[in-house]
Amino acid sequence: MPCHITYTSQEVHDTLKEGFDRSPMFNGRIQGLGPRYCPSIEDKINRFSDKDRHQLFVEPEGWDTCEIYVNGFSSSLPEDVQYKALKKVPGFENMKMFRPGYAIEYDYFPPTQLNMNLETKLVKNLFFAGQINGTTGYEEAACQGLMAGLNAHLSIHDAEPFILKRSDAYIGVLIDDLVNKGTNEPYRMFTSRAEYRILLRQDNADIRLTPLAHKLGMLNMEQRLERVQAKIENANHIERFFEDTSVDPIHINTFLESIDSSQIKQKIKAKKY
Repeated sequence: MPCHITYTSQEVHDTLKEGFDRSPMFNGRIQGLGPRYCPSIEDKINRFSDKDRHQLFVEPEGWDTCEIYVNGFSSSLPEDVQYKALKKVPGFENMKMFRPGYAIEYDYFPPTQLNMNLETKLVKNLFFAGQINGTTGYEEAACQGLMAGLNAHLSIHDAEPFILKRSDAYIGVLIDDLVNKGTNEPYRMFTSRAEYRILLRQDNADIRLTPLAHKLGMLNMEQRLERVQAKIENANHIERFFEDTSVDPIHINTFLESIDSSQIKQKIKAKKY
């Protein structure tokens, strides 16, 4: 669906500042750190005071509704202040507000109290996943729920825990970070946190994880495993082709010249070139 972009202004910022003394984020009622990667509009105004405007994404909520989600305007300010400020955003002069923005606060248990299978160290067969471990984000919660659920099942059947290494998956990085490093702010999973990020690609996720899922006995894994094994064999076939095939100057130099690349003087293996 078509989305649009608009911007706040200094006038919008001045209007929002009128309610700062009534914001739980600023008057001390909420003590925790907010997620740094999606700050509230008042947080952006406060932290980036040198900016006279901030970008807002105007996103339709669906085909069958007139509601618009104003991405970038999350707020804990009083409803009357939000309404007054939104009316001053270019394009919003005649807007109607269905629901005001809001702030959330949640407590968490330091995840260093967990084992690598997300079982609590103090209580056997009690597993934690999601915000209770100090994370934020849908994907972060989902992957922990998957791992906690798998390991809860394995635990009650006296089976070995299922633990992904940092080199196996981003899930492994996330859990290892939480359990061994802890967190003092809402944790998000970023590629920059993974030292193996060049290996943890979407095009090899099936190769990395399907055999592990098959070993766990997950549903409908036989056909998927066969497809993955065929993919690996095809890739090996291509590698063998380049290892065994020689490139002749007579056949390749014209092409190399056309792309302004250095030519070869004798036959060489395609893999070396």
